[in-house]
Amino acid sequence: MDKDDIDNTFSAFHNLASNLILSGVDPLIVAGSMSAAGMQMYKAILTEKDFKKMQKTIATQEVL
Repeated sequence: MDKDDIDNTFSAFHNLASNLILSGVDPLIVAGSMSAAGMQMYKAILTEKDFKKMQKTIATQEVL
């Protein structure tokens, strides 16, 4: 995984989200769906201990 992979993947997701919103899908549904999909992937890849640690970190972060 390199910076180009990250940039290209982010761009693809951003374009998909933008297109869904422009087609009339509620932005909260788009954001929630993307968050849920990400959490499902993390849960499938990480150990249970690391997944729970990540959840705790996310839950305690201040949104800027």
